[in-house]
Amino acid sequence: MCITLNQKEEFDLKTLDFIKKNPTSFNYIKSEGIIVPPEHRYYQVLHDGSFVGFIILIKIIDELIYDKKDNAYELEIGIFDNFKDKSYASKAISKLLNELKHENTFIIEAIIKNSNSNLIKMKTLLISKGFTHNDIYPKNQLVYRIVL
Repeated sequence: MCITLNQKEEFDLKTLDFIKKNPTSFNYIKSEGIIVPPEHRYYQVLHDGSFVGFIILIKIIDELIYDKKDNAYELEIGIFDNFKDKSYASKAISKLLNELKHENTFIIEAIIKNSNSNLIKMKTLLISKGFTHNDIYPKNQLVYRIVL
């Protein structure tokens, strides 16, 4: 299993379709926008040559929380339905964190809406990867954060 940084300027249609079918799981990326903004990072999760999911790191631009020079990103991840329950999300996050720890200080936040059907799985997964609960966001959301 590997993750690859997608160098294209557009999201894959399979990714956009997945986001559209799971609106309670994603915060800022909407299925209508096909262009990957240059400040974001879009990774494809691959296993044995199959495209099994994606990771999107969305640059956080919020002067009240982070300075513009901070490497602060929100994590959004999706594993396609026919590949669920095979630990791909866990492996992909491990690979991502391992890759990013070689860069300058990196802050990653994961915001989980209370309405997300994978709330418990995501909470457990993030904690197992070293994320800690952060209480600075509005109600109806859980925020987990890691600094690399």
